[in-house]
Amino acid sequence: MKRFVKTAVISGFLFISALSSFALDAKDVVGEKNYEILKKNTYISTYQYGKENYKLSLVPDSPLSKQIPGSWNKGENPVYVIEYLYLLNKKDLVKKANVTADINYSSRVLRSISTMKGIQYYSNSDKKWETLYKDAYTVKNSSDYTAVSDDIYGNANGKTIYCYLKDKGLGNLYYRVDYRQTADEISASFDNIEDIYKGIIKCVDKNNLKMNMVVIDCGDELVVYLAGRADFPKLGILETRMNKSIGARVEALYTWYKSQF
Repeated sequence: MKRFVKTAVISGFLFISALSSFALDAKDVVGEKNYEILKKNTYISTYQYGKENYKLSLVPDSPLSKQIPGSWNKGENPVYVIEYLYLLNKKDLVKKANVTADINYSSRVLRSISTMKGIQYYSNSDKKWETLYKDAYTVKNSSDYTAVSDDIYGNANGKTIYCYLKDKGLGNLYYRVDYRQTADEISASFDNIEDIYKGIIKCVDKNNLKMNMVVIDCGDELVVYLAGRADFPKLGILETRMNKSIGARVEALYTWYKSQF
């Protein structure tokens, strides 16, 4: 019996070790070339405007990331596309003693909508750091915008929440957020459920702005990928403003995520 138990324990250890060997590797996920760039610069970004046939170019090689290109469900191309790719070292990231930089904690962060309140961004027009979201909270559903507590417990896979963001430049924003979660990844997909205005000008129709975020656990490192896509009128007065506005809001998702460590 003792020999059997000992054999079972050893076999179980070897099985767990074998499973851990299949953990995602950052270099494989982003590609060797991008990995070397990320080790030096911590991030890579790219954007496209008005291209006939757009293609996301920084999508990591991971299961949830691969779902992003097909999540733009409109028949035409989005006018504006921006991508960010980040690499984080877990040891450098974690500052709070009670925080573990794993997917379960990242899942809680990406559902803690209320913590987006007060997030800072760099205003290109004013040339200074400013508060992007003056208020932020989860709402009951798509037809009842009553504030409710953030849904942060349990696994996020398959969950959908709705949220409100009081945006400095774009006013009242309402999003549907869809989540997917595996042992190694967590993804959040933001889709605007109300028209977006800049002042009195309607610049983005509902369901025409999508922001995707994926956090990938790669052992000692985290890969964070963001993509923002929007469709709006190709007007000269809007192009520069919207390029900066949407880019800043996609980048702010990363700022928000990192601020929770």
